[in-house]
Amino acid sequence: MQRLADDRVQAECRYLLWLKWHLHMGYQEVSYNELLQHVSAEKMDLLNELFTLVASQSYGEIDLWLERCERELPIIEDRWVEENRSLEF
Repeated sequence: MQRLADDRVQAECRYLLWLKWHLHMGYQEVSYNELLQHVSAEKMDLLNELFTLVASQSYGEIDLWLERCERELPIIEDRWVEENRSLEF
């Protein structure tokens, strides 16, 4: 999720986090249509690939998908927050 969720794009980040909760908690937080509406096409392609792997129970392929995401998608850091952390009270 760190590699997909970009907190600079609040709606996309929110729906991706809801998807994470949906997958981890076993109850519905976000619908597929909401993801389509709020998540970029590039990230939806990645998610659709993951959903296909999950549905086919291709666990080895899921591991490869995760490794590819780790290689290709940087963790997005908000430098302004880091630079201004010392301003917090």
